[in-house]
Amino acid sequence: MMMMTMFVFSNIKRISRHSLRRYLSGMEKQKIGIIGSGAVGTFFGLRLAEAGHEVRFLASRQQKKIPSSLALESWQGNYILENPKIYETTKKLIDSGENLDWILFCLKSTVFDEYNSEEEETQFIKDLLEPCVDKKKTRIQILMNGLGVEEKLAKVFSPEKIFGGLVYGGLSKKENTIIHQGVPVEIRGGSFLDVKSEIEHAKQLWKSTPYIQYSPQECLLQAQYSKLAWNIPFNGLTIVAGGVDVSQVWGKTNPDDQHVQHSDASILLRQSALGLMQEIVQLANADLKAQSKSAEFFLNSDHLISILSAITDKMAQASYIPSTTQDFLSNRPMEINSIFAEPLARAQALHIPVPRLELLVGLLCSIRNSQK
Repeated sequence: MMMMTMFVFSNIKRISRHSLRRYLSGMEKQKIGIIGSGAVGTFFGLRLAEAGHEVRFLASRQQKKIPSSLALESWQGNYILENPKIYETTKKLIDSGENLDWILFCLKSTVFDEYNSEEEETQFIKDLLEPCVDKKKTRIQILMNGLGVEEKLAKVFSPEKIFGGLVYGGLSKKENTIIHQGVPVEIRGGSFLDVKSEIEHAKQLWKSTPYIQYSPQECLLQAQYSKLAWNIPFNGLTIVAGGVDVSQVWGKTNPDDQHVQHSDASILLRQSALGLMQEIVQLANADLKAQSKSAEFFLNSDHLISILSAITDKMAQASYIPSTTQDFLSNRPMEINSIFAEPLARAQALHIPVPRLELLVGLLCSIRNSQK
């Protein structure tokens, strides 16, 4: 069963500085390293710094100059971090002070596309993270799309110290400013091994900032597949349809009579999306069973598809363009492996037929290769 916990300020649009100081008083301060300073990593780093934690950022490879400040523009309240602690290597993250309590690992999963073998991936993880990880103390919170990243890190570090998280919220980055629009940011997170005592540590970290809703998941893998059941159909089909918004795949509901308006193409694409959802649920339950997860965490196909359909209706009305489709339109690397290819590999290993997913992965790989 999926659990969701909302904290005290989750329904408040803005929080006064006086209320914030009162909320933060008595919170235990942590030392946190941010690996991946895009929109997601920088946003969480700024909110945690605002809460009084000591936050250290790893500079991105594209960063030519260390900024004198980082800014957040949010409908919940703006924040500027002056003289942020930004370092060029992960070793310098701990040279600057005591060992880290937490690392937020927020890179795009395309970072692993540069490597041709598991051995090369493992060596990359060691080179990047071992200099700043105290194996007895440091916990690693992964905030990335798709499947398989937790397993990659668990080959190097204690699996009990590894956490996964699915980020929901409208975040973008423009130079040194993070822009947060629309809805509260939520993390649906859990322990890689589903250890309840470890989830308590994550809850305490995220409870320290009232601007982030942390919803602990009893079964992380279930939560990941629940998101993939939407990400795979709509990131994938909007790309293969030419880089369109969700309404071109799903159709739009007429607000006057509530009937769905379709083009000939969207009728076929909507059927494909529903078929993909069903395949992902079938795969999810097989994978959950193979990993000895309790049957209570198995996904109910009709229930989940009903929820995702209602969400998609709203996204279609807003002509929403999924993140991977935005990468495609901007000719940026797309997260094909973790979102699409890894689920397909698991289906093949478990002998689960997923013909729509197999075709979709083939088309996406062809599109990716044509972009190079």
